[in-house]
Amino acid sequence: LLESSGSLATASIVTVTDDGESSTEAAAEMSSASPIQQISFAQFFVPVRAVAAFKQLRALSGVYKTMRLDFVHKCVPHFSAIELDSLIVSGVMNGYLSMKTDHKTQSIACGVSSADGGARMQNQLSVLSKRLNEAVSNLPESKKQRAADQQARVAAAISKALATVDEEHSRVLARKVIIERRKEDRERQILEQEKQAEARKLKQQQEREEEERRRQEMEARRRAEERIRREIEEQEAAEAAELLKEREKQLSKDDKKAPKMKEGEVMSKQAIMQAQLSEQIKTRQELERKLERSSKTMDYMERARREEEKKAPK
Repeated sequence: LLESSGSLATASIVTVTDDGESSTEAAAEMSSASPIQQISFAQFFVPVRAVAAFKQLRALSGVYKTMRLDFVHKCVPHFSAIELDSLIVSGVMNGYLSMKTDHKTQSIACGVSSADGGARMQNQLSVLSKRLNEAVSNLPESKKQRAADQQARVAAAISKALATVDEEHSRVLARKVIIERRKEDRERQILEQEKQAEARKLKQQQEREEEERRRQEMEARRRAEERIRREIEEQEAAEAAELLKEREKQLSKDDKKAPKMKEGEVMSKQAIMQAQLSEQIKTRQELERKLERSSKTMDYMERARREEEKKAPK
């Protein structure tokens, strides 16, 4: 039980069982002057337990070089095997612990990190090789032999360079010729591509001009057709007006009235000609009927005259 004269009045009692579970008997009750009325210590249990485990593992790694896993579990209780492995890996990755777990031998090696063990071994081997080379170079016989070998290599390199200088010069000239030829080929290809592009552009221009010419011809033909059709319509309208006038004159001579037309109605030439033809047919039919009636009357009169002639005395 924790007590203080400040804002903290009472504290909780935390107990840990053998299986690692914790139980809190009471929460901390604060005084009325504190802005926080109650504090639960359960939230600090897991971090504090992890810190204690890290401290214990680090102390063990400073004492032992190799430990059995069961011994570590006894020294760091209340953790399962998986939790303990996770703690060791986290500590090694963060540089707090220097351990390496070997589950095959059920042991933990201290002072060796599984994360950088290979890099450290490689570094040690490289340092060892450098020091061995330095030790060998410090020997007098090795210095003379190395100087002789160096001179021999330089002489061989010079003789090889002199032997191959003509061949290298010929190869350089040949390569220069090849480069010039490739450059000419590339320029020729570029010129050919430009010619093809210009030809395509000219062809497209000609096609556009031809299309524009056809469009203008079609437009001119359409305007000519519209003009001719308009002239024909005007001529037919004029002829229709003349026919209509003649028809009205003819009807006025025959004491007939022309049929009334609706306002805005325009008769075509064909309609007027059809109307005139119909009127002519009607007039002809009326004349034929009149002639027939006249012939019948003449027949009656001739017959009556002959009858009278027969009756008259001779």
